[in-house]
Amino acid sequence: PAGTASKAEERGDAYFHLYREGADAKEVVRRSIEDGGPRWRDTPEERWPQAFNLYLVFHKGGNVSVQSEEPIAEEYLTLIKRFGEVFGYAHSRYVELQQKEEQNRRLAVDASVQRLRAEVQSMEQASDFERILSLLTDGLKTVELDFEGCEIDVLDEPTENPTMDHFASEGFRYTTFKMDAGGNVAPSSYALSAPFPSVIERTIERFIAGEPYQGTSEGEAILEVPAGSYGRLRVTWTEREGFAEEEVETLREFAEAGALGYARYLDI
Repeated sequence: PAGTASKAEERGDAYFHLYREGADAKEVVRRSIEDGGPRWRDTPEERWPQAFNLYLVFHKGGNVSVQSEEPIAEEYLTLIKRFGEVFGYAHSRYVELQQKEEQNRRLAVDASVQRLRAEVQSMEQASDFERILSLLTDGLKTVELDFEGCEIDVLDEPTENPTMDHFASEGFRYTTFKMDAGGNVAPSSYALSAPFPSVIERTIERFIAGEPYQGTSEGEAILEVPAGSYGRLRVTWTEREGFAEEEVETLREFAEAGALGYARYLDI
């Protein structure tokens, strides 16, 4: 039992030993299979062990679990403990390196976003917005958020509280700025009237909700985040299933900086 094993570890025991036989042994095997354990999963019940020993060999980083139908000699348990200690050290080093990589990545994201915000402040003419978008794509590559397609949709006439009724009566007028990996920007403007095609209606619904969106379309994985109250920033990849939470958050930070650029664009 877990409580007994915990007490053994608290006492400083080198290992915890549990012996089971008969119906008790079968119950442990059954639970192991239910929990996803692979060892007995494809074995008929009549071939399950009639008795076995479970050892939890403790080390600084946790424990090593070993099952055997026969008792394990002390010298082998000592070797297992040494293996666990080496693994524990390797794992702690792995976690340390992961933390450093995340810290470095965080610094790179902050630096790229701050650079983008500084460039927004220096905008003097409307055409500078395309330069901001080009820098945005450079920033995404700098933080290794690579993409195959990148677009930002922005409303031609922003509204603070968008609703479907608003767009149905006023139309859905927006501009898509398409950016490639080389930093080239190509704008295209659209003016759509209700009733909207279903694909456009879903786009409007996501815009109104103002939440990140992940999906697929024609073999492409899509990640889309709000760009302030002005629009949506979208990146696409092929042959990819989904996106990590840190990738979503990174794209949101760049989208917010891009939204500041569009607000500046509207003011000029």
